[in-house]
Amino acid sequence: MTIENTFDRESTINRPNGMGLANVRKRLEGRYGTDASLRVDSQTDHFRVELSMPAETGDMRR
Repeated sequence: MTIENTFDRESTINRPNGMGLANVRKRLEGRYGTDASLRVDSQTDHFRVELSMPAETGDMRR
């Protein structure tokens, strides 16, 4: 899954960031180990996140 957004880099300079992405990475690692990945790319006016994880079928509730 890939999600892309435009953003204003100047408006994000003094705001803390990355906590949500770090949390997602930890959850993916806890659930899938090395079978999942989260890639982040931040360019001048463009932010992209690519999420990869194994497909699951059936009742996967834990």
